[in-house]
Amino acid sequence: MSVPLKLTLFGANGRMGKELRALIEEDRRFAYACGIDRQEIIEQGMSPRQERALSLSKGILEPTDVVIDFSQPSAFMELLGALRSRPLPLVSGTTGLLEGHRQELLELSKSVPVIWASNFSKLGNLMVSLAGEIARIADTEDLEILEAHHKRKKDAPSGTALSLFDALKQENQSLRPVFSRHGDGMKRAEGDVAILAIRGGDVVGDHTLFCLGEGERLELTHRAQSRSAFAKGALLAARWIHGKPPGIYTMADVLGIRA
Repeated sequence: MSVPLKLTLFGANGRMGKELRALIEEDRRFAYACGIDRQEIIEQGMSPRQERALSLSKGILEPTDVVIDFSQPSAFMELLGALRSRPLPLVSGTTGLLEGHRQELLELSKSVPVIWASNFSKLGNLMVSLAGEIARIADTEDLEILEAHHKRKKDAPSGTALSLFDALKQENQSLRPVFSRHGDGMKRAEGDVAILAIRGGDVVGDHTLFCLGEGERLELTHRAQSRSAFAKGALLAARWIHGKPPGIYTMADVLGIRA
């Protein structure tokens, strides 16, 4: 039997961290190395009463093969700093990143392989790929994006909604994002793409791309019914990226989806 892939979870006590740990414990292809959450490391095999906090800056990330990150932008830079001193492959699904975060991630990718994705689900990534095809073919139709998430989600619009817009814009550079409409004089301008967010309840994640034409419309919808779809995709990405050379990779690379 092959040696299990040892994983460190950054954001281990979050909703995605808990989902990942449950899947890791059920799958012999993986081993839980340690979990980091808010600068705490929970060592494998220790009971909750025995947990002891260790500073992330000490580089307590080993023995580890891949780091999986589902944290917050406020902690993201600290993780990148730790990986500069202890280079390890990184799979990250942290959203709400600013341009400074992205630049630091790009710099890190010069020394380690990195996958960042707004959505790790297989069908969610297929939707983003199809969005590009829709924009390429439906050049005279109007495009709009609607997303819904649980009421505790901090960033809006979602990373997946922004990825959908990016896929549209790659095929049509004239498109412009619109994040709100209110009041008079809001007639839709040519090239506008509204990216609208709904928050409430325990919605895991719904995304709909509207393609609105004269006398017909297309609605492409992806609904995540549980976080397991994202967690399974992140584990698939971790297996794929292990042993890869430094660089920025995407879930399209992992899944073999045509760019």
